[in-house]
Amino acid sequence: MLKMLGNELPYLKAPQKAGSTYLQGMVLEIRSKEYEYSLLQRNQFRLLKVTVEPRTSYLICNFEVRDLATSRGEFIAISYCWGDPRPTHRILTGDGRFLVVTESATEVLRFVVSKYPSHSFWIDQLCINQTHLEEKSVQVSMMGQIYSSTIKVVAWLGRGDRLTRDVVTFIRRVSADTEKRKARGIQPTITPTMSVSPRLRDAPAQLRMFRNWDLLSMLLKNPWFERIWVMQEIVMACSATSRIMKIDEPVLLMFEECAIEFDVLASFLRFLKNNKLQSNLAFDRKYDDGFKGSEMPFGFGAVDVFSQYRNIKEQEEDISMNLALNDAWYFKASNDRDKVFATMGFIDPNEIANTDLHIDYESSVQEGYTRCAIAMLRRDNEYPMLLHMAGIGLRRSYLALPSWVPDFSQESYEVQLKPEVSESEEAKHYLASGIIKKIELHIDASARSLHCRGIFIDVVETVYEQPTFGKSNQWYHNFTPSLFFSPDKYYYKKVLQWLEDIEAFLSASGYSHSRDILYQTLVGDYSIPFNSSDFNLGEIFDSWYQAQHELAGSIGIKTSVLSSFKRKPDSYNKVQLFEDLKASSQGGRPVFGTSDKRMLGHGPTGLKAGDTVCIIMGVMTPFLLRPMKSESGLDGVEGKRYQLVGPCFVHGIMYGEGLNIGQLEDIVLV
Repeated sequence: MLKMLGNELPYLKAPQKAGSTYLQGMVLEIRSKEYEYSLLQRNQFRLLKVTVEPRTSYLICNFEVRDLATSRGEFIAISYCWGDPRPTHRILTGDGRFLVVTESATEVLRFVVSKYPSHSFWIDQLCINQTHLEEKSVQVSMMGQIYSSTIKVVAWLGRGDRLTRDVVTFIRRVSADTEKRKARGIQPTITPTMSVSPRLRDAPAQLRMFRNWDLLSMLLKNPWFERIWVMQEIVMACSATSRIMKIDEPVLLMFEECAIEFDVLASFLRFLKNNKLQSNLAFDRKYDDGFKGSEMPFGFGAVDVFSQYRNIKEQEEDISMNLALNDAWYFKASNDRDKVFATMGFIDPNEIANTDLHIDYESSVQEGYTRCAIAMLRRDNEYPMLLHMAGIGLRRSYLALPSWVPDFSQESYEVQLKPEVSESEEAKHYLASGIIKKIELHIDASARSLHCRGIFIDVVETVYEQPTFGKSNQWYHNFTPSLFFSPDKYYYKKVLQWLEDIEAFLSASGYSHSRDILYQTLVGDYSIPFNSSDFNLGEIFDSWYQAQHELAGSIGIKTSVLSSFKRKPDSYNKVQLFEDLKASSQGGRPVFGTSDKRMLGHGPTGLKAGDTVCIIMGVMTPFLLRPMKSESGLDGVEGKRYQLVGPCFVHGIMYGEGLNIGQLEDIVLV
């Protein structure tokens, strides 16, 4: 192993001081003897004691095998990013051997032992024998219990610098000011620390100029927030220990010279969200309008998810696997299996009880994903949410997967059409297949096929691709006025042409209310938020449409929708509101028109002309299916074999209207 790694492993030099015979012998010995892990029994795990040899600063580790049930509150668990997975550093063990670890593991161990010299630690890279796949599978399945049994989770975000200290100070200052206002009975809004002159308070473009926003954005772009395992580590942190002892700081985000409690950061970001200040984090000055190519820092949404899940756990409620997997799409994993495995430590254990779903690093990724889909669909036949995550119309890495099995390996995915039309407490639901308490799904595991019943509605005839910003592949626009704003007229001309092509399809179909069909399709029947209920969809669509003309520089169009922001902010609000509603539903997905019934809808990115609109019984939205070719070249074979393309919105059949269009047929998804 050492020969293979070559010069990447820095050989340790023997100390030059007298009286160092033991260490000299140890250094010579570690050139040939690597530490050998002992086998663990059921419910056992390893803890690590770390010391630093004072004369040489070598890290020396000693393992202790413990029973998890009797170790609650007796160790600190470490959360960190592996970074470069290559083992480039050696750590000595108390028996004179060595372990080869990554640079990140060495860095975090040096830090935690300096802060907590008398504590035992649990760190996955050393406490799990990573080369023993059977042990790894068992130990990973215990990680939720391990993090729930710790006295503290130390999350190592890197060394940091002066700017890191500045942003931590900023967060603490704003949080303290907010708490003081609450104590005085004042509803916290924009605190004095963050506010500007009254004339500029409603101009986010001015707030963005503050240095603190840039620093906060940098903090939230730390790769630690993107790591899939962090979800489990933070959600489960000290949840079992807190029942038997008081835990003041369950999760501490640490840099070399400063730290901040996770709960403080979560509360601060929630404050920004409640006051609609988070857009100040998504600003890139290298673009003219500040938003082309820029995105909200990943950590902003990640902290929100972690915080919500922690609250659910604190209320002793269960987290469904559907919900966890839906959020897991966005996170990164060095091993694609972990996109599923990482959620299994904090979900409701009853969901996977008596199923074939278990952590197994010896099986292939495709086998793991298929096993997950089968377990969920067999259990979840009253609400098969998993199908909304699947389909060949979505981006996929594992092309050999059955079309009805989601490819969880993708780090992000397009806007997903969900059964809920909004996220409010009074959310309405799509009911394309009516109200069915239980559906009939049959899975043939050997043939990797899913058998169901459905009604075929129509065939896709024309596809209208959403225009994007040049090479950035972005379609969403924040219309916030900016001193540097310079619209891309070519892009907005393409948007106008896109809208006119769709309108031409509707007009040729003989609709008298084509305008209503167009905007209702673009927003997917999403309702206007309560705080904007003074508007109606038709009104805000007209403002949004006029804004497209204005930005395209259309001759003969005299509007001041955007230029009137300072005088008539309602005009701007209407434009932005429709853009936001459109992003929540259509979200850049292509719009399509059908051949016979001339219906309008939108579906996944990979849809094609010839795909079939189908209502699958028991599923809340219509789906697009792609007929399979038989050996004779004819579409379909016995049982109507199709590939699942993905969920779609189709105007006029979202609430059961399509049930009267055709007859139920047997469908086989492969």
